[in-house]
Amino acid sequence: MKDVDIFYDTENNRSHRLSHLIKNMKSRRTELEKYGPNLDQRFFRAISDLKYRGDASAHAIEEDPSQDDLEEKSKSATNVAKILFRLKTEAKTAHRNN
Repeated sequence: MKDVDIFYDTENNRSHRLSHLIKNMKSRRTELEKYGPNLDQRFFRAISDLKYRGDASAHAIEEDPSQDDLEEKSKSATNVAKILFRLKTEAKTAHRNN
């Protein structure tokens, strides 16, 4: 928890914005990769795309999204979530064993 400021804004008692979290993940990529998944450009593009789509959809109403588009977004979000969950699990396990 000595590096809590990487993901939490202690000054304002809140989590950092997603863009700040992505920047921090990119800057500590080598350190994070020791916990398993390969955090390649494709992974960061997927996160950025999800963020962009989420920001845009928060300000618009899509009346009739196609099933293919929904499935694509769901697959991308699921893959990103799995990688992030694996990172969290592996990091916790590694630090518990030290």
